[in-house]
Amino acid sequence: MRSYHRGFTLIELMITLAVLAIVISIAIPSFNEQIRNNKSQAFGGDFASALNYARTESIKRARRVSICPSIDKATCATATDWAKGWIVFVDSAATDSATPPVLAAGTDTVLRYWKQADRMAVLGFAPAKTVAAAKVKTGRAMTIPATTAVNFVRFTSSGLLAAISGNTSITFEAKITGCTGFNTSVISIGVAGLISTDYILCE
Repeated sequence: MRSYHRGFTLIELMITLAVLAIVISIAIPSFNEQIRNNKSQAFGGDFASALNYARTESIKRARRVSICPSIDKATCATATDWAKGWIVFVDSAATDSATPPVLAAGTDTVLRYWKQADRMAVLGFAPAKTVAAAKVKTGRAMTIPATTAVNFVRFTSSGLLAAISGNTSITFEAKITGCTGFNTSVISIGVAGLISTDYILCE
């Protein structure tokens, strides 16, 4: 009795590979977009958590505590370097509004360090603008007040936002470049030090 083994012909194999290539070419861009969107939300969440941590420590220690962008884990970088990582530290400035912040000598001055999350991360001060309801995840229009760019945010010993450079409130925008949908975080710090996050369309 003859035994027959059925397999793919060369033509069938080529057709299968062509279909697979088409499916992959469609799926990969969508997958990469989803990764960027997830990273974008996580990045904003990490920064909001860092702000909340700084405020909590100021209340717990009954001392001024600040957060600033930092590249070397020990000093504050410039106002344009927020996306490169941050440190939260005990601020020994003489007054709530004094500039620059003071990182006193000692191993317990820097309380925590966050390294740069992603090379495509963007974190800066939101410009004064009104965001239309259609561009806000909640469906309600937002009015964002102007923020003077600073290279640190200070919480007073009672957890209030210190008025630095005339800022009575501070609003940041955080995102990963190339994100889509409602994945730009708008992180606001009010005069009482409370932090809130809204989500607007990536642009």
